[in-house]
Amino acid sequence: MSIDPASAARELLRQYGARGPARPTELARWLGIDVEYVSLGPAIRCALVQEQPGRWVIVVNGRPPQEQQEAACAHTLAHWALHKERSIFVCGRDGRDQTEAEANEFTYGLLRSEVAQRKNG
Repeated sequence: MSIDPASAARELLRQYGARGPARPTELARWLGIDVEYVSLGPAIRCALVQEQPGRWVIVVNGRPPQEQQEAACAHTLAHWALHKERSIFVCGRDGRDQTEAEANEFTYGLLRSEVAQRKNG
């Protein structure tokens, strides 16, 4: 990967023009990514699916509290931003490979930026 995940998150927020808090679901929809909430088992948090070329869907487990759903959406958005070469991601609770670590770092950068914007806004 050529850019670090936290920088990629900040760049995405800059492109979005975030002057205040940018919820991950709103950011995804701005990018043309559909976000769907479905009841999934406890082992699955979220998924990213490329339905057809250029058409992506984020599927979020609708069971956890909304704050956790937003974090899952941000994490899945990270896979879209960083790992588009794969057409599907399913994220559980114990992902420990490099792509999951990068997605977690992106998510932290995105959500940390959101928290900073709330404090400064």
